[in-house]
This record gives sequence, C-alpha cells and structure tokens, in this order.
Amino acid sequence: MPLKYLQKYKDEVSHCVRCGACQSTCPTYSVAGDESMVARGRMALVDAVIDGRLDITKGFAKRINSCLDCKRCIVACPSDVKVDEIIYAAKAEIAESFGCNPLMKFFSKGLVLRGWPFAYFLRFFGILKRIFYDPLPDSFPLPLALKVNGIKRSFPDVGGKPLRNIYKGVQSVDEPKGRVAFFVGCATNSIYQNIGEATIEVLQHNGIEVVMVEDELCCGIPFLSNGDRETASSLARKNIERFTSLDVDAVITSCATCGSTLKHYDSWVDDENAKKLSPLVMDIHKYLAEYTDYTKGLGTVNKKVTWHDPCHLSRGQDVKDEPREILRAIPGLEFVEMRKPCDCCGFGGEVSFNDYEMSMAIAKGKVEAIKDSGASGVATGCPACKTHIDDALHHFNVKSEIHHTVEYLAQSYRAGRK
Repeated sequence: MPLKYLQKYKDEVSHCVRCGACQSTCPTYSVAGDESMVARGRMALVDAVIDGRLDITKGFAKRINSCLDCKRCIVACPSDVKVDEIIYAAKAEIAESFGCNPLMKFFSKGLVLRGWPFAYFLRFFGILKRIFYDPLPDSFPLPLALKVNGIKRSFPDVGGKPLRNIYKGVQSVDEPKGRVAFFVGCATNSIYQNIGEATIEVLQHNGIEVVMVEDELCCGIPFLSNGDRETASSLARKNIERFTSLDVDAVITSCATCGSTLKHYDSWVDDENAKKLSPLVMDIHKYLAEYTDYTKGLGTVNKKVTWHDPCHLSRGQDVKDEPREILRAIPGLEFVEMRKPCDCCGFGGEVSFNDYEMSMAIAKGKVEAIKDSGASGVATGCPACKTHIDDALHHFNVKSEIHHTVEYLAQSYRAGRK
C-alpha cells in the first residue's frame, strides 16, 4: 500500500544523524530503556517504512504510539528534525493500515463533530463514574488502563453545566481595553469549568471583553493522536473558519495542548486560513504579560506554590517565564521552583491508557519533585497535566493541591477587592 502521509517526510527523516542527543531527554526511554522508544530509534523505523524495508506492523505501531509528544527531542535535536510532525504522520499511516480505534470513531462521528452532544455525554459519563466506579475498592480487579501497582486510577469529577452554556456571547466590561475570543477546549468546558470561569474573571478584571464562540469544536488533538486525520482536519477547518471570522485582538487559550494545536494547524491542515489563525492564538499567561497590567488590584494569597511546565506550553508555545512572573507578582504567595520543572508528567493522551504503568512510572519523578519542593500547591497551565498529576499524587500518596495559574490570580483579585 502506497504511503499517504509519510512520503513527504522522506528528506526530513534523513536529517536525523542518529547522534543520540534525544536519548538523555526522552521520558519513555528513561523508563523503558528501549532504543526503539526514543526519537532516533523511531526515526530509524519510519525511515525503513518509507524505503519499503519495513512493513507497518503492530510492533511498529507500538513504538510510534508510545511517544508522549513532549517535544523534548525537538529541542535537543541539532538537526532540527520535525519529530512531532513525523510521528503524527506515522500514526495516520498506522490508522490507514489497521483502522482507527472504534471507540474514537464513535466519539468523532456521533458526538464530537456535532459539538453539543459531547458535553452532555460527558455529564452522563460523570454520573456513571460516581455511581459505579468511585465506590470500587483498590482490591477490585480492573483493566491495566485503570489500575497499576494495586492502586485504582483516580479520575476528576465530570459533569456540571458546560462552561459555554453558562457564558454566551460577549462578556462585556466598562471601557474595554481589548477584545479577545476564548477558545475554551473540551476539558475546561465539561470538567474544569472553574478554570474557564477564572480565565474570564481575570480577563474582565483587566478590562478585556471576552467573546464566547457557542459552536466551538474540539481542537482535534485526540483524533490526530489516534491517526484519524480525517476527523482532526474536519474539526480544525471548522474552528479555523469560526475564529478567523471574528473581530478580536487575539484567540486566548488556558489549555496548553489546545493552544499548541491551534497554533500549529498550518503544519497539517490543508486550509489557507490556518496561517491567519496561528498568530492570533495566545496562551493566557502570555496575553496577560504582554497586553495587560495584571499586577493592579492584587490581594494577598498566603500559599507556597511551585510550577509545572506543560510540554505543550514551554516547548509547544515557548511560554516559560510568564507563568513564573505572574505567580511571583501575587502578594503573600511564596513561589518555589521544583526540580526539573520542564520534565513531562507522563500523560501523553492515549499513552496513559495504552501503557498506564509506564505513564505512572514517568509521573513518579514529577511527584517526587513536587514533594521535595516543600510547596503545598502546584500551578500549571494545562488541564490534562492537572488530571494526570492529580492522579499521580493520589497514586503515590502525596498531599498537594494543583490549580491553573489563573485560579491563583483570580483568588488574588478577589482578596484585593475585599
């Protein structure tokens, strides 16, 4: 079968000189110790597939699908090989050979592409979770994706009214200093509404009007990761159309993964307007730092907090200093840097379900760094990282709260208004 997505990367793959610079940075290699589960090993496999020396097999799929997309290899690579793009193209080839995950197909065709049904499905799932899953003891036999080392996986509560049903249209302010669209994302819309509420509150405090897009769709990353390029592209094109048609200064995200995905649509979506959207997309930390005087009206928050760098924020969008500056600006908040804050938490989307044991082994280092920092709280900029770190803290019995930076900032503004 001729290659549909990888062939165009033939020259790009050849730029990998197998130097091994990626080896010391790769989280999956650090746990597995397997050369085929590091960037240069994966590129060698892809090169063999492109040249026809290797078929797309289940073994090939396992190595490709174990990539967390942490982008550490890209930073380390002296040849600037676009490993992430190549991995996603390889996943699309795997889906062409073996088909996409049937459950993901159901989600895409029946729920996600239609928009609103997905949020209500998650509410129903949340009810089932509270009734049937939460009461189960750790001793209950569960699949490997839900239990490792004798400890049951911890999931966030799902449910509540979707954020885009609470906030509709333009969230206006007196004498606006700016106008932005808020790309909410699936997790913030249906699970972490508190992050979305804090984002809107913080923007409005700084005189920014917030435009809510009622027919916003999933950014597409779950389907891109699953190799379902058709669904991912369809979602992307619809979002590009919706958000480039707005009269706004920026498109704000408070989800690192959504932001990174939107900014890089132009690398895999055949849509001329993708390049128009990319410069508009801005993470909330960067927008606050560059376009507002967010230090006005701050009140005291007496907490000791550390910061976890999401991979799709620090490396996906080059946002590193801004979150730290915001945390340091909050009166009373003691900011401490954890050891290796840029290390991946181990989530990697479907990787944490396909190989929960490896995912949790990677997360162990993050939990130890949080514990050793002495902080009582963790700030981050990614709902997915929050979910996985929460689970890891539970798994390794470490007590710490984890919140998005905007939640700490909103708390400070509230204290300042008292």
